[in-house]
Amino acid sequence: MNIRRRRWLREFMAENPPDFSISDRCCDGAKKATAKQAEKEIRPDLTVTGVRKSEGGAIASAYRSCFDGNCGRPYRFRPIFWLKGSDRDAYDRAFGVAHSDCYSV
Repeated sequence: MNIRRRRWLREFMAENPPDFSISDRCCDGAKKATAKQAEKEIRPDLTVTGVRKSEGGAIASAYRSCFDGNCGRPYRFRPIFWLKGSDRDAYDRAFGVAHSDCYSV
């Protein structure tokens, strides 16, 4: 889903095909299902997730605010929800954050 929004990613992938299978379900198993299982076991009052509205796609339309109070479920807080790409870039420069080439090359 991101390949259309990432400039030159399609060309990069065509020139450098991975030697392993890639599934759109990776996120489900690595993050979503794991978080749901932990939430089920721990039963927290509050969950905190690093989601930014400016990331776009399904994330941008899934939430309207940095906070949700759900009846019978944990409160959901997204502390970096309103940060823009320029904010992220300033943070990276200030703290010397280096990202994987798959995000920047």
